[in-house]
Amino acid sequence: MNLITGNVAAGMEQQSTATREISHNMQKAAQATETLEGNVQGISSAAKNTMQAAEIIEVNGNELLEHSMEMDNQLKNFMNKMKQSQAA
Repeated sequence: MNLITGNVAAGMEQQSTATREISHNMQKAAQATETLEGNVQGISSAAKNTMQAAEIIEVNGNELLEHSMEMDNQLKNFMNKMKQSQAA
């Protein structure tokens, strides 16, 4: 009878140890999931900021192109007037 009781006690102790280990592993997995979620949110935020910056750069680039074209036209007009005045 003592042998059976000892075996049952040993089995219960092993079950208890396994349950504690499973619980510990689940807690670690939950913490890792939270960390991963935070990282994903950080990446998402950085991607959004990058997209906004790219849009601003595009707008500024288009404005710069427009100014450059305007200056080019003004320079061509000036050069044509200079040629006309030299020809006269």
